[in-house]
Amino acid sequence: MLIILGVVNIPQLKINTTGNQNYPEFFIKVRVWGFVKAPGIYYLPPSSNILDAISAAGGPRSGANLSNVKLIRATGEKITYININKYIKGEKVGIPYLQVGDMIYIQESFFDKFINAVRFFAILTGSVGVIYQVIYTRTKG
Repeated sequence: MLIILGVVNIPQLKINTTGNQNYPEFFIKVRVWGFVKAPGIYYLPPSSNILDAISAAGGPRSGANLSNVKLIRATGEKITYININKYIKGEKVGIPYLQVGDMIYIQESFFDKFINAVRFFAILTGSVGVIYQVIYTRTKG
C-alpha cells in the first residue's frame, strides 16, 4: 500500500471492458467523528459524498443531529453545515463530494443533550440523598 498526500493506492483487480487489464484504484482518506456507530478514519473512492462516509462509519447513532452535520475541509479554511434530514425527507439538498483529508462531525441532538443533563442531575441528587441518609443515621444512631 502506498500513501501520498492522503491518497492511498490499494491495488485491486479490475476488469476493463476493452480487455483484461489490472489497474490500481485510488482512495481518499476521510475522518468521521461524533454520533456515528463507528467513528474513525475511512478510505473511500474519490467519487464519495458525505452520505457515503457516514454509511461507512456504520450510520448515525440514535440521538444524532442530522440537521447540522459539519464538514471541515482538509485546509481548515472552510466549514460547511449540511442538513441531511432535508435530504432524507426528499427535499433537494446539495450533498457535497469529499476531498482528501475531509472531516465529518455529527453532533448530538439538543434533546439528547437535555435528557443526559437531566439524567446526570437525577443521579447526582440521588447520590447526595444516599450520602445524607448514611451520615444522618450514623450521627443519630
